[in-house]
Amino acid sequence: MAQDKYNALSVNQEGTKPTYTVRVFDYAPGSVTTAMLAIQNPAANNKLFRITQIRINGDSTANALQDIYAFIRNTLSTGGTSTTPNVDINDINDPAASATPVLYSANATLGGSTTNIRGGHIVFVAATSPTIPNADVVWQWGDRAAKCPVIRPGYQVELSLNSTAAAAGLSLYLSIEWTEESLQ
Repeated sequence: MAQDKYNALSVNQEGTKPTYTVRVFDYAPGSVTTAMLAIQNPAANNKLFRITQIRINGDSTANALQDIYAFIRNTLSTGGTSTTPNVDINDINDPAASATPVLYSANATLGGSTTNIRGGHIVFVAATSPTIPNADVVWQWGDRAAKCPVIRPGYQVELSLNSTAAAAGLSLYLSIEWTEESLQ
């Protein structure tokens, strides 16, 4: 513990594990979408990932309520039409991320069974004339005495509409933050 100039004790709670974030802006999901954004841990990887934060924001043509879920799949999704968004590294001295981010513009063949780690009814405001405040939805892990969701080799975490119809004109801002560490 350290003391500041007022002699008060302080504790640094900042982590030391390499930390990465993938951010997607102005993402328009298909009319009926399964996976939107995934972080895949390649099967041959010798690391595990801990999900520390998921952030969701956006707007739509009119005020809309949309179900969005975060799943862990025990096999990687394949196919579909996708791009690979950039991974931001939180410290330039950390190694490059070993994760594979995938942003889907057409539905993938979904991987195996799922564990739903979070989900909710999220309100999106009208883009041109909002009548309610717009606020980020933040799903946070690692800030209390509980394990973060763990993504082992051959697994993935994904944000999904779970095959529900997307709100008209839905435009999303999505981010997933994670740490990487060697398997023990």
